[in-house]
Amino acid sequence: MKKFISSLLILTAAFGMTGCEDFLQVNPKQVLDENLLVKPSDMEGFVTAAYARMTDIPSWDSPFSPWWSGSLRSDDSYKGGGGVWDGGDGWGYMETFVNLTPNGWPIDFPWYVSYQVIQRCNTAIQKMQPISEDDFPVKNSRMGEMLFLRGFTHFRLKEFFKYMPYMDETITGTSADFEAVPNRDKNYPNDQYLWERILKDFKDAESYLPEVQRLNYVPYETLPNTPEDVIPQAVAYFRIYVGGTFLFVTFNSIISILRGVGESVRPMLFILLTTILNIALDLLFIVVFKWGIEGAARATVIAQGIGMCVALGYVNNTHPLLSIKKQDLLFDMGLFKEGLRIGLPSSVQQCAISLGLIALLGIVNSFGTDTLTAYGAAGKIDTIIIQAVLTLSGALAAFCGQNIGAGHLDRVRDGVRFAMLVNLLLGLATFTAIYFFGDKMMLAFTKDPEVIRIGKEYLLIMGGFFIVHGGLNVFNGALRGAGDTLFPMAVSITCLWLIRIPLAYWFSSIWGRSGIWWAIGASLCIGLTITYIYYKLGFWKNKGPLRKK
Repeated sequence: MKKFISSLLILTAAFGMTGCEDFLQVNPKQVLDENLLVKPSDMEGFVTAAYARMTDIPSWDSPFSPWWSGSLRSDDSYKGGGGVWDGGDGWGYMETFVNLTPNGWPIDFPWYVSYQVIQRCNTAIQKMQPISEDDFPVKNSRMGEMLFLRGFTHFRLKEFFKYMPYMDETITGTSADFEAVPNRDKNYPNDQYLWERILKDFKDAESYLPEVQRLNYVPYETLPNTPEDVIPQAVAYFRIYVGGTFLFVTFNSIISILRGVGESVRPMLFILLTTILNIALDLLFIVVFKWGIEGAARATVIAQGIGMCVALGYVNNTHPLLSIKKQDLLFDMGLFKEGLRIGLPSSVQQCAISLGLIALLGIVNSFGTDTLTAYGAAGKIDTIIIQAVLTLSGALAAFCGQNIGAGHLDRVRDGVRFAMLVNLLLGLATFTAIYFFGDKMMLAFTKDPEVIRIGKEYLLIMGGFFIVHGGLNVFNGALRGAGDTLFPMAVSITCLWLIRIPLAYWFSSIWGRSGIWWAIGASLCIGLTITYIYYKLGFWKNKGPLRKK
């Protein structure tokens, strides 16, 4: 038995060695060289490399440790020991000012590491100089960082050594070219020229860096994969937008009330008015007044405010029952509870959807500013298009609610079939318009050819799923009209968090940014399938008014 085991081990070892020998004999396919790294996407790596060499900061032999400048040369950093000094050939010599030589490691190592940092800063600057800001939006910020880091490192060397070679990005070539730079320039009578060069680095860094670092600061990690140059604009937009919350809530409440009493045309017209007004004000504030992202936020708030005033005036003048009177402003606990029962699931659904869209935005952001801009502009167009279906869904909800209350289930089914037919016609018309005029639609928001191309790609893919999206809203409207709000909420949250977002990660890793758009379409298809099956099973008939009967 022992001989068998020994033989088996020998054979296994022999097989492993011969197998490994063949496996490991692989010639390198390419040698990494910094000259290959010239794309804008490579620049962050050079910047990171400069910072990375500073990671010795906690170490006592780091060029940025206070041990080797200032306090070490007094007795402040003396840590005790077996005698009157720490011993050895390093810090002890520095503490007692004996046997100090330039090549002693406490002096040589900080010098060596400092110039590694400086050289990496110079390489990053050299690589970024020929690249435009359009291709690398944070170029100025990164240039400023590298200039400041280079100036700071020279400052620390100057503080400790007094004279040292000043290296900038203009010094290139072989080791001999770098070694030719003298510690002390004989053309100057003293060390003042070194201070001036260091000061110039700091001033140049100031000219590149933003006047105010992170105005309207938001922790970067709270906005997933958001390009750094977008954050201040996003916060500025949000601060104006959130100021219009009262207007948004009031306007949408009036629209919902009108739909609930059977009005369908007027709410659609009010929404259409605010949408057109929003676009017109966007163009006025952004293109004419040059207010940028803040102009877009102001346009949205003003458009919604005007829409609210128009809708409120219409209700007060045409619906005596719904008009606002002082004696009606009383709290009703019964109505409040019923409103929570029906409205809370939809509110939870919308909150979950909003959070999911933020997560989805994180995936979009990972493809850069052009994709983010295209997604935002095309999303505006998508929102305008989908308003027709949302209005149809809202009208169907009111229609179904009224007929269910009257016991006419056959009319509910007829209403759903008619809504699906209208949705089909709208879907075909929309896709045709996008196919022929998608790029023209994008021109209303941007002149950038790349953004227009990405935006049309999004619109074409999403346009192909418009009928699916509309069908999902039709069935959801019918279910809400029946008082069944929990199921649409559950399906929406499930399709978003468990299907759309995972698929977006997966598809985008295979097909790039277009994978995100296909993931959205796939989640809509799954959501429609589940909702249609639930509708056909008829569980909604046991909800709301029907249950009470």
